[in-house]
Amino acid sequence: MFHLLLMFHLIGDFIIQNDNDVATRSNKPFIGSVLHALKTYVSYIVMLTVFWLIVNPGNFELLFVYVLKLGILALMHFLIDLFKSYFVKIKTKIPYVKNIKNEKFNIWILIYDQLVHVFSILLLLELFIIDDISTIDQQIIIIVNAVLIATFFGHEFIKLSMNCILKEYVHDENFKLAKYIGILERLLITPTIIIGVYEVLIVVLGLKVFSDFKREESKIINRNAFIIGNLLSLLMVFIGILYYYTFMELL
Repeated sequence: MFHLLLMFHLIGDFIIQNDNDVATRSNKPFIGSVLHALKTYVSYIVMLTVFWLIVNPGNFELLFVYVLKLGILALMHFLIDLFKSYFVKIKTKIPYVKNIKNEKFNIWILIYDQLVHVFSILLLLELFIIDDISTIDQQIIIIVNAVLIATFFGHEFIKLSMNCILKEYVHDENFKLAKYIGILERLLITPTIIIGVYEVLIVVLGLKVFSDFKREESKIINRNAFIIGNLLSLLMVFIGILYYYTFMELL
């Protein structure tokens, strides 16, 4: 059940949420956190309904119980995000934190935020008896989570890391294109490595190196961004695969 709820969270936090939501939460922490929690809860319900229709479409009691439990999870999500938003706002007044550069601070906030969200899922499972409604093989859900971690969480981590290392490139028009290319690459590479088709990784890396060398005039900043971005991308693929093998061992 943990992996299913984690999948719900990853989709709600990294696919449903957009840059406008983040900006609203930054400018108006309470309103922004409420709107994000509501969007997240709606996405939970949509995904829950899909699983409910697969498992037991006639059991409305089961659906109602899960709607309540996911409501609790969404409330916990709201409280975590609200605390994070206000914490970021008063960062300059907090000892030991105020001197940390914003770029580096944002990376640590992302990591701590996601760890707390994972803990909230574990806490929900510990406090309430929640029957697993998933009839899909756990391996499939774990693979999906590994891909989500490598791709969409990976994009957020890479963006913040690049902003810390090469801030000028993140604000370059090429970065938006690189975002979608990177997501597609990790979306392709992560599951194929998991199932053992390593040739895909070699082909993708070969195409990237070849395309970079084909550029007649490549700025130094772009070349550095190319190298660093690809190393970070491979790191996120590794983390996604590590998640997969760790939890497959525990099944």
